[in-house]
Amino acid sequence: MKAAELDYELPPELIAQTPLEQRDSSRLFVHDRATGETRHRRFDQLAEELPAGTLVVVNDTRVLPARLRLERPGGGVAEVLLLERLGPNGTWEGLARPSRKLRPGQRLGPVELIEPLGEGRWKLRLEGAPAGEAPLPPYINEPLADPERYQTVYAAQEGSAAAPTAGLHFTPELLARFDVERVTLHVGLDTFRPLAVDVVEAHPLHSERYEVSEAAWAQIQGRTESMVLILDREMPGIDGMDLCRRARLLPSFPPLYILMVTGASETIDITTGLDAGADDYVIKPFKPAELKARAEVGMRIVALQEGMARRLAELEQALANVKQLRGLLPMCAYCKKIRVDDKYWQQLEGYLSDHSDAEFSHGICPECFPSVIDQIRDEMS
Repeated sequence: MKAAELDYELPPELIAQTPLEQRDSSRLFVHDRATGETRHRRFDQLAEELPAGTLVVVNDTRVLPARLRLERPGGGVAEVLLLERLGPNGTWEGLARPSRKLRPGQRLGPVELIEPLGEGRWKLRLEGAPAGEAPLPPYINEPLADPERYQTVYAAQEGSAAAPTAGLHFTPELLARFDVERVTLHVGLDTFRPLAVDVVEAHPLHSERYEVSEAAWAQIQGRTESMVLILDREMPGIDGMDLCRRARLLPSFPPLYILMVTGASETIDITTGLDAGADDYVIKPFKPAELKARAEVGMRIVALQEGMARRLAELEQALANVKQLRGLLPMCAYCKKIRVDDKYWQQLEGYLSDHSDAEFSHGICPECFPSVIDQIRDEMS
């Protein structure tokens, strides 16, 4: 895809410079993909747009006060944006500018530059904890009166260079209307680094740190519908083959269809990918229509698997509720009691209740009715 295809005009006067007093009073644009309908709502109406029982997964990362405004030796301003802590001794990766005028070993206040990493990034050492400003986006010109407004209400794990902005609109009252699970993804450089290439696919991506607890993963898996997972064999910081193998260790329900995309086209590459757990294999370069068609095949397959799995679960549940009496039952020919052991005989009704799901209603049959009436009259006379 050409980067120019993503260009659009955004008038500066339409960019809000200060947050609303009430977070969830912001506007919400809803597009229904099934009908093509669009609706203009408020964010506090989100619960009305989602199915009952929806699990909302939030990113509880907390933004660092990572923008440090500093002075260069001999005068002149400098700025450092902390991106990621590299070690326990105050070592960080950060953006520093003006990068061309900076040198390894220079000190910028509490920051010591260690070595350049390219693209304006530096390995550096910071004395003490980060004590800068919230790293607001460049299109926000107004200073932030309350730094907490650039944090989500559930922010807990410090480590991001920018806020997960969609979450800024949630309030505790709105969250209370959902089932909520937390994960952590520390937002890094690529959320604000501009495209510097003409073709989107040529833009290199850096990895970001994340954490998902076993309890959170189990909760998410239990609510997740079937999916088609498209993996590239080689991704920044991730081995697609290893990820494919690990995905196959997940529970078999909901079904998962893995479509692997790669430029490795030798027979051994294809068989290795399929052996790792891929269901299909697409060789790059490919046409978008081919990838779309193969993904739709995967969606049909997982839909069939999901239907079969649910029917099987229903059948197993029905069989579990079926109780049958089999074999020879020793019964008294006169009182009709069932012998349970050598010393105990049980009424037929009680025995059937203990060994089946049968329930009893009590009445008097026509043959017994006259004798029962006579017995009642005798007792009353």
